[in-house]
Amino acid sequence: MPKLRYRTKVDLCVAAGTIAIGAFFLYQASLISTLSDHAVGPSAGPAFLALSMMGMGALIAVLALTYNSNRAAAEASDALHANEPEEEFGFRDADLKRVIAVVALGFLYIVLFHALGYLISTLAIAAMTLWAFGNRRLGRILVLATAGAFAYDHVFMALMGLHDPAGAYFDLEAFLANPSWDELVRKLPKGPTL
Repeated sequence: MPKLRYRTKVDLCVAAGTIAIGAFFLYQASLISTLSDHAVGPSAGPAFLALSMMGMGALIAVLALTYNSNRAAAEASDALHANEPEEEFGFRDADLKRVIAVVALGFLYIVLFHALGYLISTLAIAAMTLWAFGNRRLGRILVLATAGAFAYDHVFMALMGLHDPAGAYFDLEAFLANPSWDELVRKLPKGPTL
């Protein structure tokens, strides 16, 4: 086997990290209890995503080793970066600000999920993620974040039948189920019926 290039080592570390995180998610998905004997339950979606993540990590490793063994490509890359210190090469093209922003938004999502519940926290984090990735058009952010939050809510709550836990400080379902809202909706003018 040829000597591992620095870039290959970095890619293999990324692959190992991705597989380890996927394995942790798979373990967490296995802890989800079901109340029925159906083969596809609430753990099926998270387990599928975890296995997909592990598969992508394995693919990164295979591609890194394949590229490492391709002598012509390795020599061309080494010649291109011959004057650069190896320690700087691994993250030379990385946008660390966005990586840090995504990790921070993940932690913020956990806090908001606990405080405000699923739908509001998903809406807020989707908007912030769009902003972190350079989208500065407010209308587009609002439309995409709202569509994404309601799509996720529909998939997980309506189609998969998962329970949407109330936030510790705000319960959207109780707010929307308020009788005064029902009265307000009844007083709205009715459109033409077909």
